[in-house]
Amino acid sequence: MLMARNFLPFILIAWIGAGIVRLLFGSSTSPVAYFFFALFWCISIILLVAAVRQLSISKKKEQKIEAIAICVGLAALFLQGLLGDGKTIAAAVLAFVVAVIILLFIYARRLRRDHLIQP
Repeated sequence: MLMARNFLPFILIAWIGAGIVRLLFGSSTSPVAYFFFALFWCISIILLVAAVRQLSISKKKEQKIEAIAICVGLAALFLQGLLGDGKTIAAAVLAFVVAVIILLFIYARRLRRDHLIQP
């Protein structure tokens, strides 16, 4: 029997890494900065597709909550970053922060449950 592997944490790590590198470039208009900008948005789309896929096929409650949190965080980022005019920034930041806190809780719980963190 072939088991489905949860790739969301790995894609999320790549997304965070690309975002950090892009932020380090600041307002630079160099080709490398544009590359990381494009890479960040491409990984964002991949992450969204993977989260929606996990949401639709997962049978575990924790994985569904993880997928919903990722979708909410990305939706807040997409709506504010691509379509926002600045008026909805408070709501977008709140949604993003809540999604991040939920994800941190889920991943900390997984680490503890798998005994990677000793009690």
